[in-house]
Amino acid sequence: MPHNLTMAGALNHHATGQTLRQVLEVLMPGFLSAEYVPEEVYVQTTCHARTIDSAVAQLEGLYGMPLQFPDWDPTYEMTTMLCNEDYLLRMSRDMCHRYDRVRHAVQTEIATELMYSEIDYDMERSGFYEKLRQLTGHKGDSLHHMHQLCDYIYWALESGLELSFTMTEEEYRRCMITKEKGVYSEFYAHEELTALPIH
Repeated sequence: MPHNLTMAGALNHHATGQTLRQVLEVLMPGFLSAEYVPEEVYVQTTCHARTIDSAVAQLEGLYGMPLQFPDWDPTYEMTTMLCNEDYLLRMSRDMCHRYDRVRHAVQTEIATELMYSEIDYDMERSGFYEKLRQLTGHKGDSLHHMHQLCDYIYWALESGLELSFTMTEEEYRRCMITKEKGVYSEFYAHEELTALPIH
């Protein structure tokens, strides 16, 4: 299903597969056949199209094949797991007793909260959020909606979709900063996460 995974994401996974092949050739020559042999490789993904397409792109890179995305490449065998049966790639409070504590640590880490406030203050003070509200017809929308909107704008442009409005380079840069706040939160919360006791 196209547009669940962006072309940039597919290219990154393809490059990761190529890099993995290079590393294996240096560290473990002959470990993996040059041609795809299903018995040599086990691939597990979630049941979402995005993760399936990601796995296929990475396998194409691993075996030196051209990237087929967004077209479907049926060459590779993989196991797809339903959410409630996936104990490896998905986490929930039912599967991991530490899930709530980890999630809470990320969300309440003081450095993360301060960073979020500073970014939002700057975006409001500069007039960027208000301009975005006007461009998109979302006048009066909350900061949370602005974050979701920036995430959607990034996804749409990376997927080659045409927006009904145009943005300057500076506006798009600000949109990217807003979108990437989740990455920053993981960095700032790292000490808190690693300090959690393991039982």
